[in-house]
Amino acid sequence: MIEKLTQLLLNTGTSEKYSFSENRKIRLVNMSIFIFSLTSLFFIFFNFFVTRKETLAFIEILLFIILSSLFYFQNKGFVLFVRHAFIFLLQSFLIASIFILVPGKMVEYLLLSVILLQMLLYKNKVVFISLYLCNVILFYMPQVLFHTYPDEHYSYVNPSVLFISLAFIIYNLSFSS
Repeated sequence: MIEKLTQLLLNTGTSEKYSFSENRKIRLVNMSIFIFSLTSLFFIFFNFFVTRKETLAFIEILLFIILSSLFYFQNKGFVLFVRHAFIFLLQSFLIASIFILVPGKMVEYLLLSVILLQMLLYKNKVVFISLYLCNVILFYMPQVLFHTYPDEHYSYVNPSVLFISLAFIIYNLSFSS
């Protein structure tokens, strides 16, 4: 039963009228929404019962409701809207987490998953490179502006190598002829 429900959610919005590639993107967005929803459910209970941070639990409840509504729009055929809304929601939530909700918890590294997701969803070089650079800047902003982590424990070099390597791999996989 759980497997059937999961397959139903993952295939929401797919159609024979879309190309194979487009249907894969729809499934990828659905899978990402599903994983983000499950993570949100976990943190609802964790923040409410373990850490007793009701405000964070409430934010997670709102996030879960918004994520669930994306499946509705996906089912109604608004696939591009859902794709853009999900990336915007994910990016916004990570920015809020990095700067406001849980600063200093290394949430910045989750921006790597956003970069990978953007690589798979957007084939326009200008859009992708713009989003990529925004994520790299967002990664360093907490440390540069607020010194979130002690300088002796923070390396600017390691993430730089990671981002440059990721950019090289992404460019060669996605945009080479």
